[in-house]
Amino acid sequence: MTAQELNTEFVEVKDAAYRYACSLLHNREEAEDLVQDLYEKLWRRRLLVRHKGFVQLVMTSARNMCMDILRARQKGRENTPQNYGGDVKRNAEGARVEDDNVRLGKENAKWEEEAVMWEEEREKEDTAAIVEKLVERLPQKEREAFHLRVVEGLDYPVIAEIMGIAESAARMACSRGRNKVKEELLKIMDYGLERKQS
Repeated sequence: MTAQELNTEFVEVKDAAYRYACSLLHNREEAEDLVQDLYEKLWRRRLLVRHKGFVQLVMTSARNMCMDILRARQKGRENTPQNYGGDVKRNAEGARVEDDNVRLGKENAKWEEEAVMWEEEREKEDTAAIVEKLVERLPQKEREAFHLRVVEGLDYPVIAEIMGIAESAARMACSRGRNKVKEELLKIMDYGLERKQS
C-alpha cells in the first residue's frame, strides 16, 4: 500500500477506531494517543499492509493495543496500594491538577446544562445516558460486540475477526448485550411510569 493509499484508508476508519478505543479505555486522551500510535505503526509497515481487510486490521490492532493498556493498568493496581484518601494530583510546578474523571464529569455536567432547551431533547439525552451506563455494565465481550455492531455498524463476520471469536459467538454476545440493555431500560422506564400513575 502506498503512502497516499494508507492515508486515505486510515482517514476513513480512524474515527471508528477512536470511538472503539474510547469505549474500551474510558479515557479520551489515551484513545487519541493509541490511534496516533496505531497510525505510526501502520505507516512503518505500509508496504506490507493490504487493501483487503484494512478495517479489520485497524480495529483488531486498536483492540489489541487497548487490551495491553488495560492489562498494564490492572498490573499497576495489583502492585500499588489502593489510595482511598483525598490526595490531590500535582504537576511538576506543584500546581493542582484535576483528575481526568473529575474533569470529564464537569464537562459532562456543563454540556447537560447547555443542552436543556426542550423537554423531548432532554428525554432523549437522559435515555441515551442511561443506555450508555447500562452498556458499561455489560461483561467485556458483550460490551465490545454491542459497541462494534450498534455504534460502529460493523457486520458480524468483521466483529468476529476483530474480537478473535467465532461469528456465532459474536452474534450471541451482541444479542445478549442488546437484550440485557433492553430489559434494564424497560425496568427503568416502567418504574417511572408506575410511579406517575400512583
